[in-house]
Amino acid sequence: MVKSSKILVQSSSISMMAWIHLFLMLLSCQSVVRGQGSSTNQAKAQAAIDEFNRRAELIANTAMRALFDFYVNMTAHNRAIFDKHHQVYKVYQLETARKMSRFNTANFPDELKRAIKIVAHLGEAAQTDPVKVKRLTDVKGKMTTIYGKAEVCLAGYTKCLKRDPDLNHLFKTSRNPSLLLKAWKGFRDATGKKFKNDYEEYVSLSNEAYAISGFADTGEGWRDRFEMVNMEAEMDKLYEKILPFYEKLHAYVRNKLKKIYGADKFPKTGHIPVHLLGDPLGQSWEHIEKDLVPYDDVVPIDITPELVRQNYNGKKMFRTAEKFFTSLGLEKMTQKFWAKSMMERPKDNRSVSCWPKTGDMYDKAKDDFRLQQCVTPNQYHFQTAHHEMGHIVNFMAYRNLPFVFRYSPLSGFHEAVGDTIALSVLTPDHLRKLNLLGQPKKNHNQKKADINYLMVTALNKLVLLRYAYLIDKWRWSVFKGTTKPADYNKYWWRLRCKYQGVSPPVKRQSSDFDIGALYHIPQGTDYIRYFVGLIAQFQFHKALCDTAKYKGPLHHCNIYGSKAAGTALKNMMALGRSKSWRDTLQQLTGQRKLDVQPFLDYFKPLIDFLDKQKLTDVGWKQSCPVDCEKPNKPKT
Repeated sequence: MVKSSKILVQSSSISMMAWIHLFLMLLSCQSVVRGQGSSTNQAKAQAAIDEFNRRAELIANTAMRALFDFYVNMTAHNRAIFDKHHQVYKVYQLETARKMSRFNTANFPDELKRAIKIVAHLGEAAQTDPVKVKRLTDVKGKMTTIYGKAEVCLAGYTKCLKRDPDLNHLFKTSRNPSLLLKAWKGFRDATGKKFKNDYEEYVSLSNEAYAISGFADTGEGWRDRFEMVNMEAEMDKLYEKILPFYEKLHAYVRNKLKKIYGADKFPKTGHIPVHLLGDPLGQSWEHIEKDLVPYDDVVPIDITPELVRQNYNGKKMFRTAEKFFTSLGLEKMTQKFWAKSMMERPKDNRSVSCWPKTGDMYDKAKDDFRLQQCVTPNQYHFQTAHHEMGHIVNFMAYRNLPFVFRYSPLSGFHEAVGDTIALSVLTPDHLRKLNLLGQPKKNHNQKKADINYLMVTALNKLVLLRYAYLIDKWRWSVFKGTTKPADYNKYWWRLRCKYQGVSPPVKRQSSDFDIGALYHIPQGTDYIRYFVGLIAQFQFHKALCDTAKYKGPLHHCNIYGSKAAGTALKNMMALGRSKSWRDTLQQLTGQRKLDVQPFLDYFKPLIDFLDKQKLTDVGWKQSCPVDCEKPNKPKT
């Protein structure tokens, strides 16, 4: 049997941690596997796939339940239980992949051929050395645990601050640059800096496994599922098309913040110090919207006060989200969803993972879908609730497919579904229907209100679009070996300074590992999914608005109550990954490629507004303003 051709790892649920990557790797191959002396017996191949679908569903059910038990109570005992189930699945996965690799699929029907492509993979599971297998599991578990327990202790606070909600609230509300700097640095010291050496080991172990799988490195394996001849080149083209819009927004934000903090706090290179952008990561800037919207005389869209006044909690947030999906003719959440999901931080103060996660439990009844998130009553979590429920709706739409096809053809499409709905949810029209936004005053200026609304949306969508691509651009270089461990932090800031126009607020050293402050780094989950999802959601939105017979500016479109739009969305989701992502995209939009034009059309009024500002200081220098390469002091 020849070595298998290129294969890939992909998460079974969009928001899952590294454990799912290890446990459900079978959900991801996009390549043909062939073997010398292969059986061409189609009946045997079909029987093997049928047996796989039956057994894998049972094993995955046990795995997912153990995983969510660990997430909601992160004890050593619960982790040990999950580790045990991981080892059981490891054996089964290898046996199945080897069995599938014996079939020559050349003359098989397309559906059977695609199923074998998906199952006959190894990815990180190609590693059979038990010592290295255990070490890879341990390294990922250690990094994830460090991140999950990270806290920042600041003078004047009665307790140390966790990422969510404590640090998120601090960066949103404080305008004390000294305090923000201490919190920014403290969070990086508590996360990435503690597991930089572990990450180096993870890269080595993962690359070794992917090499056995037939890839040059892990990054090549991750990219393979996108079915693009040169994915980086295609992504770069999309990335550059939105650069002029981003440059104008960046200049506008920089000038606004200078008036708050003083021009002396900003480097002459044109960069924005990242700790001043209202978010611990600086990946989206909408949390400081009140400082940035152009028109103070227009009441901003901020439903947080009403959410608090009306006693919204986690369950009420998700009940509201459910009503939107059912208005489209989509299914209600199941009883098990409401009984087994964690929607708020537990009051017993046990260690839990608060980062939003969703999961299909793969149970026989096909009614066990779970979610966990530590929700607080604010606008951001209101939007996130719709996003996360979008994952559940997606799981439910394709739940009757064979196990092998129960996923989206691209992880970014899974991300896009909930965010597409959120584009309708956050329109003023819909928020007023929910009694979360007051009626406009008699002197209400709709054009000004639109600009404010689009500004806030761009501070989230446009900024995250630029940030998301950099994450994997960095990792692809690291996996490839172009960026060495000693240069991890230097290269990260080189990318952010060059492409995003933000800079570190203090000098960094090679022992720092600032990218590790992002949850997906220790988790081992690709981030390009968010880049793809951000583009796709506007394509989806336009297609659904057209289906709903909407006429008017794209940013005003609200598909609530449109059964036609709901049917179109469900028909696309129901394909799972039985078809390629291009076929799936075409099913809804009529297009077979990603297109940024709907994104730009949505924001056209804001782009026109920024053009009229006649900003004279657009852009920034490519190099960082502070030394990101300061060597560590030698030990005495």
